Amino acid sequence: MTNMNENVIIGDFFHLKNDQTKLKVCLYKTFIEISDKKFSLNDFIGFYIEESYLSNDPTVTLALSFYPKLENNKRRRVSYELQFKKFKTKSQNLSFVSKFKDAFDRVTKSDNSKPFLVFLNPNSGSGKAIKLFFNQIVPMWKEMNIKFKVIDTLYANHAKELIKQIDLEKYRGIIVISGDGLVYEIFNGLLSRSDWQKSKAIPVGQIAAGSANGFSSSIARLCGECFQFDKIENFASVMSFVFAKSKPIQMDLVSVQLENRIFINSFLNIEWAMVADVDYESEQFRFLGGSRFVIGALRRVINLRRYKGRVSFMPADDYINYCPKDPNVNILKNTNNYSDKFLERQRLKNTELNFEYKYLKPLEEKVPNDWLTIEDDFVLFCAVNLPLMGTDLIISPDTKLDDGCMMLTYVRAGVPRLRVLQLFDDAAKGKFLENPYIEFVKVKAFRLEPLDDHKQGNIMIDGEKVHYGSLQAEVLPQFVRALANP
Repeated sequence: MTNMNENVIIGDFFHLKNDQTKLKVCLYKTFIEISDKKFSLNDFIGFYIEESYLSNDPTVTLALSFYPKLENNKRRRVSYELQFKKFKTKSQNLSFVSKFKDAFDRVTKSDNSKPFLVFLNPNSGSGKAIKLFFNQIVPMWKEMNIKFKVIDTLYANHAKELIKQIDLEKYRGIIVISGDGLVYEIFNGLLSRSDWQKSKAIPVGQIAAGSANGFSSSIARLCGECFQFDKIENFASVMSFVFAKSKPIQMDLVSVQLENRIFINSFLNIEWAMVADVDYESEQFRFLGGSRFVIGALRRVINLRRYKGRVSFMPADDYINYCPKDPNVNILKNTNNYSDKFLERQRLKNTELNFEYKYLKPLEEKVPNDWLTIEDDFVLFCAVNLPLMGTDLIISPDTKLDDGCMMLTYVRAGVPRLRVLQLFDDAAKGKFLENPYIEFVKVKAFRLEPLDDHKQGNIMIDGEKVHYGSLQAEVLPQFVRALANP
């Protein structure tokens, strides 16, 4: 072996298969050096060994693949086919290359013993989900020795039904290949199981294949990955790589109570007024992918609606002295004179999960002491649990997966139509909260009470339409887990 630095685990000279260029290859604990190029082992995809098919040729090939980041933060696949022929016999060369492979196995060891459970919506992404899976995801996972089991979803709530019966102990995590609607089904399905306290610990991930992919975009941003691509195929490759390297991380969930004591769980957002209208009414343009929201926004801005409502909330600790940007916003502080003991008795109980909320009282009761209330005409309302609602909708850039809060955003009536349209451009640039017409406050819980009989109105939770009426929500800190590679 050539003279190597003492920190080198293993190394020697190889030749490029295509032009026989001689390269020095050295493996270290955290990176590999191939001539003058250095690759982090975090970017390593896989390798294979190939012997020459000629009996008199002692050459053994070591093929290596990496997925490093470029200067624009996007990733590009890099592969080497390295021939080793230092010794006269094939068995000697194979022995050394096998040692190289074994050393790789040791330093890149990961928990691949259990497979991922994959839920694939064949109709998602204008029907592209199946092609994404077989062309982008499967080849990379096979190269990385990632095991998986695939289940096709056939109709709405199919995944929610299936997840109640599956033995989750067999799987490393759940990955959804679809839009955010299927992620919503998975989380609500996990919490509808009899063993929900245990099953909620299985981590969940999403490979974007829908028109709105807030979950995967938020995870990508958290991991420092690019999430805005011209082609969804490139985003799928990045997220396939992220999940292959992933580990479980804690994530907040939002428990929502609708009228008639109906409880559901939200991982992404709760929308009312214009945002909900755009989300729901643009469904007819789903075949256009993410462009559907642009068309929906234009239509709704032209026919801008006003919604009268009451929004009450418990500010987060760092917003306890919340003051709106606009001094004309009338903030009411509730002084209902509830005693602490009375509040303790009146806490709302989630009858499905059998636990008491920390901040919520029954929906028919007045909100607790020290909540703040705004009663006004609104054109936009959205409470978000993740930083992004989609690849081009960066609503709350600083929101974390496990900060125990939602970012409540709203726009009061009176804003010029062009400035409303500007909001969507600001969101694409990550400057949504900087818009002078956007009011925002970080909250632990809130209540929304529409005060007009707006028959055309919509309320959307994670992209799913729910009953139009009063609702309230509370953040459940670090209640579930997500797959990420931060």
